[in-house]
Amino acid sequence: LYNQEVFKLVDRSYARSLFKDSTLVSLYPDEYLFHHGTLGRGIYFIIKGCLQVILEIEQGDDLPNKELVLDSLKPYACFGEICFLEEQPRTASIKATE
Repeated sequence: LYNQEVFKLVDRSYARSLFKDSTLVSLYPDEYLFHHGTLGRGIYFIIKGCLQVILEIEQGDDLPNKELVLDSLKPYACFGEICFLEEQPRTASIKATE
């Protein structure tokens, strides 16, 4: 994990403390980790499985949201760093695929 781009910019002892305070999260297929626009301070790393980065597009009255898949994430991918570093709302939704 130390080789991830986001951690190349921080001191190793700081990165180590982040890993120590981390929590394991498990998702079922089609379960969302979080939705676009929500607030969060977590940075995530995939250990096992795959996730989709999704933009949810509102269709209007009584129609379900349309999902536009922006990217697929595989093990060892890092995401959530924008909220982690800049305290901004989530820029996309994240959904488990397996």
